[in-house]
This record gives sequence, structure tokens and C-alpha cells, in this order.
Amino acid sequence: MNNRVLVVSFAVICSFLILGVAVYATLRLQDTAPCINSALVVPDDFPTISDAVGNATEGDTIFVKKGTYEISEYSVEINKTLSINGEDQANTILVFPPDTRTGYELLISKVGFRVNADNFKISNLTIMNCDFGVSVFGNGTEVSNTIMDGIWLIGSYSKIFDNNITDALTENNSYTNFFTITGSYNNISRNSLDNIVDNECQGSFNKITENTIKGDLELKGSSNTITNNSFRTLSLRAADSNIIQNNTFNQLSLYNSSNNNIFANTALGPGHSGILMSSGSDNVFYGNCIADYSSVSTSTGRHSGQGVSIGSKATNNLFYHNNFANNYMNLMYNWNPEMSNINYWDNGTVGNYWSDYDGIDDDGDGIGDTPHSICYKNVDHYPLMLPFNIESLNTEFPDEVFR
Repeated sequence: MNNRVLVVSFAVICSFLILGVAVYATLRLQDTAPCINSALVVPDDFPTISDAVGNATEGDTIFVKKGTYEISEYSVEINKTLSINGEDQANTILVFPPDTRTGYELLISKVGFRVNADNFKISNLTIMNCDFGVSVFGNGTEVSNTIMDGIWLIGSYSKIFDNNITDALTENNSYTNFFTITGSYNNISRNSLDNIVDNECQGSFNKITENTIKGDLELKGSSNTITNNSFRTLSLRAADSNIIQNNTFNQLSLYNSSNNNIFANTALGPGHSGILMSSGSDNVFYGNCIADYSSVSTSTGRHSGQGVSIGSKATNNLFYHNNFANNYMNLMYNWNPEMSNINYWDNGTVGNYWSDYDGIDDDGDGIGDTPHSICYKNVDHYPLMLPFNIESLNTEFPDEVFR
């Protein structure tokens, strides 16, 4: 009898346990089910993107199936938090009408999705025939895995990643294509920008990483981190206390920019100069390679290439552990060759590698026994005999950088 009671009791307990597990699993599936189950589907639920946007409520997801969709409006206006997800980037194509405007109308950019809302997300689409594929005024934006002509974002705490941005998708292009980010704490990574004339990031505490930019990027603001990108020209304008690390460019320009840490980058010619610094102070250049600025042809003739060009208002900047190789001139002071501003070419114990240094190293410590006169009054007191191994650098800056 007692055994039978025990068996029945055990069976009841097991039943409750199984029921509990089943209920928990059901709740978990509901929590983690793909958003497509509750999405507005184009073209199943609504034939057009505009219809889906108009019928969506705050926080909805619009799922766009593969296909080519002709958009009748010049711009789709969005004033609520939405997610628009395509089924497949290459085969979910939104074609906006060709631009037929004339005169002063052309001064206004043609925008595909004009968004005024926080937490807007868009992904996996190809957007055609727009100066800007997406223009967003809001925080928490996420734009990913999309092919388009340009992005204009004003906001913070946003993510722009894995996009292909080019002007090749615009018919009768009415306006210069832009990649413009204004705000702080944005993360811009792994994007490809091709033939976009004006690329700009303005703000603070932004991270720009692993982008391929076949053009120029202008940085305005402070405390940004720019790492592992490729540019034609990276320009800092009134940009202070930024980290510029492990990038490749043809020229780095600094205008009225100070206290920047410029570390482990590669500047390769040909070109006018690898680093052009017109004004600014207390910048540290450490572990960079500046090479092959032999000469450059321009409309006014052929000019000598310069590893570093420094203007009259650039002072108290520090260069060490850099490699200067195969430049027509390693250093040129522009605008006023007799100026008295001082910059430093060693940190008191170690300097830079100069391919034109012909000194000797009798004691074998890797540092030339005689100082290297660069130009005018600029001297590296501790020139390196061999190129510095930039690949051996840690990602952390040495103490001298934060002096």
C-alpha cells in the first residue's frame, strides 16, 4: 500500500514538473520568437512601404520581402519609432523616382526616408535615386547592411554599420552625396564609402572603426576614437583630444587641433605631404610610418613631396618612434621658414627613424651617436638606426602620450 502511494505521488509530482517546463518553454518561445511573426509585411499586408508606414504604430516592425519596389513619393516621412527590415540586401530594392526638379529646388537634398524619431532602425535594403538614402533626426538610430547613396544623422547613441554608401545609385543626381554624422556616442563601423564627396563627423565620444572610405573624412569635435580605417585624407578641424590609431591614409591634416594622440598610422605617398599641420599644439605622433612622398604633379607643375608640413601656428608637438622613409623632404616649415615655434623630434631618450640619416652607432644601442638635423632649427637628438617595428606596438598608448 505504501509503495503504491509513493508511486502515485511520484507520478503527480512528475506531471507538475513536466507541465511547468512546458509552460516555461512556451513563454520563452513567445519572448524570443522572430519579430516577423508580428511584423507588417510588404507586400502581403500592405502593397507599398508608404502604406505600411502610414498604418504602423509606435514600435512596429515592417518586413519587406524580396523584390523591386517603385516608390511614388520623393520622400517617405516617418515620425514614429519603427524598424524597417528587408529580406535580402541585394534583392530588396527600393527605387525612388528620378529627380525632375529644376532651379532652386535642386538646392534641397532628395531624401529617401526622412525620419524624426528616436530608436529608428533600418536594415537589409538597397535604396536608389536619393542624395541621402536615410536622414534621421533622433537618438538611438541603427542603420545596417544597406546599400544607399548617403546618410545624414543628427543624434547620439546610434549605430551605423556594414553599409555600402556610394553615389552610383542616383539617377540625375541633383546634389552632392554626403555621409554626415552630427552627435555624440555614435558607433560607425565596417562601412564602405565610395565616391562620396563630403564625409563628416561632428561631435564627441564617437567611435569610427574599420571603415573603407575612398575619399576624405573631416572630423570636428573632441574625444573621438578613429581606428583601423582607410582614407584618402583625414582632416581634423577644431578637433581636440582624439585618438587616431592604426589608420591608412594619403594625408592627415590638422587645423586648429590640439592634444590629439596619433598612433601607429601609415601615411603613404605619392602626394604633397603625409602630415599637414597648419596650427595646433601638444599633439603626439608616435609609431607612425610616413613614406614615399617623393614628388607630386599639380596644375602648377611638379612639387617636392614632404613627409611633414608644419605651419606657423603649430607648436609644442612631439614626434618619436616614427619612420620617415623615401621622402623628398622629411620636414618642411611652410608659410614662415624663420618662425620661432618649437616642435620636438624626440622624447628625451629616443627619436625617429630617418632614411636619410647617415650617422653611425659605435656603441650599438640602436641610436645614432650624432643628432640628426632635419631642417632649420629642428633636430632629432636620438635618431634611430633602423626602422621602428610598428607592428610590435601595443594598442595601449605609452605613458609619454598622456603627458
